[in-house]
Order: sequence, then structure tokens, then C-alpha cells
Amino acid sequence: MSLVAMNNSTTFVYGSELQGSGRTSTENMVVGLTILILAVTGLIFGVIDLYYIKTVKIFHNAFGWFWSSRTVGEMIVNSGYALYQGPATIIQLRGIPPGLGILGYCVLCFGAVTSCLIHAGIAVNRNRAVYSPLTYEHIFTRKNSYAYIAFSFISAALLIPTLFVFPCNLIGYSPQQYTFIFVKCYAGQQRDFSYVGTVINHFCMTLCSCTVLVDITTFLRILYIIMVLKTHKNDDLFARNVRFFKQSAFQNIIMIAGLAATVHQNYANVPVDKMDEKHKILNLAETYGLLVIHVADPLSLILFNPEVRGRLIGTISQQSTGSSDQKLFHSRTGITSALYPDPTTCAPNQKIDAETVHEL
Repeated sequence: MSLVAMNNSTTFVYGSELQGSGRTSTENMVVGLTILILAVTGLIFGVIDLYYIKTVKIFHNAFGWFWSSRTVGEMIVNSGYALYQGPATIIQLRGIPPGLGILGYCVLCFGAVTSCLIHAGIAVNRNRAVYSPLTYEHIFTRKNSYAYIAFSFISAALLIPTLFVFPCNLIGYSPQQYTFIFVKCYAGQQRDFSYVGTVINHFCMTLCSCTVLVDITTFLRILYIIMVLKTHKNDDLFARNVRFFKQSAFQNIIMIAGLAATVHQNYANVPVDKMDEKHKILNLAETYGLLVIHVADPLSLILFNPEVRGRLIGTISQQSTGSSDQKLFHSRTGITSALYPDPTTCAPNQKIDAETVHEL
């Protein structure tokens, strides 16, 4: 609902920043279609990720639970771009209820913060896997992993009301500026950013920066194991952990780059008639950066895992668990008689616990 106020004979329309221009230009069409293509591509990769995490046994562990949960958060972000931001950019309607643009930001905020929190969990998960392999499974149990995932989703959900509790801090999508901007509350307001949005941006940037530091320590440990200790040369479990780390680190680099553009812009509200080409390019860098993050993340599961890649291109059958799974089981348990034996029927010197079987 629009709120109309008068100030110095100037009509102020609440949410006017979130309206379209009333006509679709070639630029609008190109930008909107690019947003749609990236968002839909991210959704497709997300569905592929969820399918293979469910069906491939090497992901039936804490890493897989974290990765699938973060994928859900990213799919939430991509859904918002596919259902509203992309079409709104193309159509450029006037008279759009401000609530729609604001809802678009709420969806983005919830999905992005959830993904950010869970990604931090993935970084710690990879770190503990190479630093403390013997205690890893006692830390990342199903109960603990699910608790952290629930904490991430709940924390992100609790952030949304703060946009409304603290006066004049709402953010919405501008079809003309191609990004999310601060929604001004009265005519002549000098502030052009949201305090709450700024805190959220810097929180995510700080958290992702910390995960980079965690990744660096993980990388150093991997180098130490390979170059100094010279162990794990033929250890499939260690090789898998390294692949999972590469996956997480690759994603961290892209995430930092995308967040840097968001923090730089910080949802700044610049009137459309005063927006120059430089500002427009930065807005596009922010929007495309966020979308590329949420496309590259699910794509990395395919790029860094031959078990997934092989099934996609048909070199590994869907029915086959793959010999690599058997090697992983053997590297952890020393058992070669069966892929997943019943722990209660193993010989005394081959006794394993049910948690180890499940983790594989």
C-alpha cells in the first residue's frame, strides 16, 4: 500500500524507488533475461546436487548434510530472482506494491544468510577432517550436524523481523536500478542506506573472511601431510577429504568476491535520474555476483567429484556404488569382505561401530 505525504509542495510516494519505468528497453530485456537464466541454472544445479547427495553414498555424512542444506538456502535465493527480480526487470511495471520488492529482499536475506552460516560449518567440517580424523565423527554426529543446520535456518529467519522492528530500514528490489536498494521513508531524507542491511552485509563478509582463514589452515595441514609426513598417498578417504576441501575453498573465493560488491554498494539509494554508468555497472556486478555465487556453489559438487560427474555423463551407472566407495570403507575399517558388512557379524579383529558404517 502506498503512503503519500506532502513536503515542501513535493509529492512523496513511499516505495517509488521499487517501481518500473513503465516501458521495457533492450537493456532491461538483456539484464532481466540474464538474471532469469542464471537463477534457473542455479535451481537446476541445485536439484542435481540434492539428487546425488541423496543417492551417492560418499555424501551420506556431515559434509553431505551441510552441503544439501546450504544448497536449499541457495535455491531459495535463486527462486526469488527467478520468480520476481528477473520478470520485474523485464516487464518494468509501474504501480508495483512496495511489499513485493521488500518481500524479494526478505527472501534473498533469508536464503543468503542461511547459506553463509552453513558454509562456515562446511569449512570447519573440512578442517577437522584433516586435523582430527580420529575425533571427527564424534564431533560431527548426526545430532550435532542437524542442530547446527537448524540453528542456521532459525538465525536467518530471526534476522528478517529486525528490518521491520527498527524504523525506516527496509530494502527492496528496484527494477530500474537492477539491484536491492534502501526504501526511503519521507521526502528529503538524507540517509540512503539501511542500518540493518549494513550490519547483515558486514556480518556475512566477516564470517566468510573467517572461513577463508579456516580454509588456509586446512590447506597448510594438507600440504604438511603430503610433503612432510608423506602419508596418505594411497588413502582414498584422505583423497576424498581433499576433494571436499577444494570444493569448499573454490566456493569461498567466489563468495568473497560477490560479497565485496554487495558491501561496496550497500543497497545505496541513488535516484534513477542521477545514476551514471559507473553506478549501473556496480549494481550489475552486485546482482550478477550474487547469482554467480549461487550457480557456482552447486556446480562445484559436479566439478570436484568424479562420482557425480561420472553418473551425469554416464561413465558410472546409477546402480553401481563404485569401487571408490569400497576403497573408502576399506581405508577406514580395514575390512575387505563386503562393502557394508553388518558390524554385529564381523570378526573380533574387524569390529566397527554403526556410526562408521553410516558415515560412509
